[in-house]
Amino acid sequence: MLKLAERLHISWLIIAANLGLLGGVALAKINPDLPVVPWLFIAMGISFIALSFLSRIKLIVPIAVIGGILIGLVMGQETLTKAKQIDKYIGDEVKISGVMTEDVNANSRGYAIGLDDIELQIDGHWRPTVARIWVNASKSNWEVVEKIKRGDKVILSGVLDSGFGVYRATLSDANIVKIIHQTNHPIIYLRDKFYHQLQRVMTQLEAGLGMGILAGEKIDLGTSIKNAFVAASLTHILVASGYNLTVLTRFSRRLFAKKSRWLAIFMSLVFIWAFAIITGSSASMNRAIIVAVISLLLWGVGRRIHPLVLLSLTAAITVIADPTVLWGDVGWYLSFGSFAGVILLAPMLNDLIKKLPGQAVWQVLCETISAQAVTWPIIALFMGTVSLVGLITNVLVLLLLPLTMLLTFFAGIGAFILPTVLAKIVALPAAKLLDYVITVAKWGAMLPGASLTFQPKVKTVVIYYVVLIIAGIVLKIVTKHNFYGDNVVE
Repeated sequence: MLKLAERLHISWLIIAANLGLLGGVALAKINPDLPVVPWLFIAMGISFIALSFLSRIKLIVPIAVIGGILIGLVMGQETLTKAKQIDKYIGDEVKISGVMTEDVNANSRGYAIGLDDIELQIDGHWRPTVARIWVNASKSNWEVVEKIKRGDKVILSGVLDSGFGVYRATLSDANIVKIIHQTNHPIIYLRDKFYHQLQRVMTQLEAGLGMGILAGEKIDLGTSIKNAFVAASLTHILVASGYNLTVLTRFSRRLFAKKSRWLAIFMSLVFIWAFAIITGSSASMNRAIIVAVISLLLWGVGRRIHPLVLLSLTAAITVIADPTVLWGDVGWYLSFGSFAGVILLAPMLNDLIKKLPGQAVWQVLCETISAQAVTWPIIALFMGTVSLVGLITNVLVLLLLPLTMLLTFFAGIGAFILPTVLAKIVALPAAKLLDYVITVAKWGAMLPGASLTFQPKVKTVVIYYVVLIIAGIVLKIVTKHNFYGDNVVE
């Protein structure tokens, strides 16, 4: 068994190496002309990290940072070089192909199509590219768009324009040339059937919201409703998030843990796999899946992990898989920001008020305050808006969200097996709760300060986060919270 000092030393080394890797990838984007020798930098990076782990000298921690930076620089430059190859075709009429990674998402301009494994047709030949391309089909293409299912391969044509954020280019008014239907996954088929059954027993708006909360399915709820959820800071419940997966994983673990620890892990991993297929890939889900799997496996062998180690390790894994997320993926930053608030700030805030009655309410309040304290500058910086009502609306909704998910699931099952009249009775509680969520969103959107225009400077945001980190250190000293006692799946 490792002594506490050794455990802390290893934790700091893991955090240092991961932060170094993230810094190296960011540095490659900031200064793409830095001279990098890939094989040398990789060899030196691995050597530095190995040296830091083999040494017991605490001062050697910066060596792990340098090792991570060297590896990150190579990753970032190689990704950037490959992505730049698409720049020469900006302004040209092109054809691209890709596999649908998520459901079609309606927006004000048309229908956003998320693609993976993107290929660009050059001189009659298909060439793969690592560049992200924002694809948007006009609303006139809806009859074709609605035939596309996640997993299908699509070929589109249009004029390639300059990109934004993490997107190297855009195809903003794409024409769908061809849809190559892949074998429909049985779990996706069941999800779609489940949605159709819900529509039998409740309104389309209730069914759409229910599927968004339960399975992250992107249903077009209408512009006014979506705007209300944005203004009320409730958009995170319209898509599958880490919260949904945490609820599912905790339920599964507790259900099977009394019979067997390893059965609980196996069944939880099965549920995670099925949920990942249902919801598709996103920054929030990828982060949540990695966190859940790591936490489950450590719980299985009776080990604990410090939240900072878990946070940095998960961030590094997602960046290794796709370095571009670090260069402006708002969803990635919001996902990790909210997660950091929930696992770092919230437990310490909860310690301050743990003797107060109504702990369930206070816990949700602490988690909401913590998540918003970390994420509001990101939203303001990227989107130029901030909401002052999120604390109120989230407390009103999040307390009932697990029950809403459960009752929506029962409503769908009832619609499958019961006559319509009885199924509608079974679905009534879920429908009422979904109506309540909609009402809270509409009410919150009308409150003063629901959607304020605010664009902070980068310097201001940096100062804010420095103050927030200092406040967190003070909280740690005051509460003496033992983070090794926390586990997201327990």
